[in-house]
Amino acid sequence: ATTLSSADISGDTSIGGTLGTTGATTLGSSVSIAGNTTVGGTLGVTGATTLDGVVSANNHVTIVDGKSLTVQTDKLVVDTSGDTSIGRSLDVSGNTTLSGNAIVGGSFTAIGETKVGGAFTLGTKHIFNEKNVNLTASTPTNVLTLTFASDVATAKGALVKITYFAHWANRDMLYTGQLFVSPDGSCIKLENDATNFGHGDGSQDTIVSLAVDQGSGVVNVQLSPAASGEFSDGVFFYEIISDNLTSVS
Repeated sequence: ATTLSSADISGDTSIGGTLGTTGATTLGSSVSIAGNTTVGGTLGVTGATTLDGVVSANNHVTIVDGKSLTVQTDKLVVDTSGDTSIGRSLDVSGNTTLSGNAIVGGSFTAIGETKVGGAFTLGTKHIFNEKNVNLTASTPTNVLTLTFASDVATAKGALVKITYFAHWANRDMLYTGQLFVSPDGSCIKLENDATNFGHGDGSQDTIVSLAVDQGSGVVNVQLSPAASGEFSDGVFFYEIISDNLTSVS
């Protein structure tokens, strides 16, 4: 063993055995460690620390009150093998993309404008969506295909609310209607099964009619143009309320 009360070393120093320090140790310059380093107690760093490799924490990582964890230029990636829990509020100032399912256990409040690109489902089967549908004269078009549960005897039907907006003969055309579709394909029209266009002489053309077609447990909701010409730039909005649909397309 070697005991030094003070040492001033200007060149390289090699220690073949263990270096033990019982008091405070101050290093005024850089420290380069080629092998593993184990710190049995607390490691306190007062300045900035740069870690170029992967950091693995086998226990909790705690950020004290009043401080924050900042990710500068790259994104923060959370491994998909485990869950992530946030005990308090999550504030996101930029865009957020959710690639998988999002489950909200409590209330969901949207302060500003909210846009949904695909189908939007509330509860079990309360679905909102839209499609681009351009109708061709005298050709019924399946705008919705509803598949019910296999147990048709006990399955409930579906309430379908429809809005279709398109251009016809250089004029804007708007159709709204709703119907109740039962699992066996029968249909009770609740409101507006056709849209008519009036002419100056009192005559009318039926522009769009609504119908259903059933087969093999699948119900097709159809819009059929009855007037000549095509319906261009058509946008079809629908809302479905049902507890027994297995698929909607």
